[in-house]
Amino acid sequence: TIPRRRPSLGVAPSVWAVHPAARAAYPRRAQLDAVHWVPLADLDRPDVQSEFVFKLPGAQKRFPSYFVVGEHVWGMTYGILNRFLALIG
Repeated sequence: TIPRRRPSLGVAPSVWAVHPAARAAYPRRAQLDAVHWVPLADLDRPDVQSEFVFKLPGAQKRFPSYFVVGEHVWGMTYGILNRFLALIG
């Protein structure tokens, strides 16, 4: 990431091909609220393209997002997925 007001953070995304019937081993619940499996093809649909509104005291910022399973995928995760989808065409 590009540090602005936070320390630099290195992220190494990885991609795995799994059988459609595969089940995930989930991390401890204290580390997450939910896990969703979403086919990559779903992220390319126009109706999934959305915008996340981040509310700040007295202001708000808008970020591009994917809206899937009732949740916004935005920020760094959106950027990683968006670039990956562009690479695989």
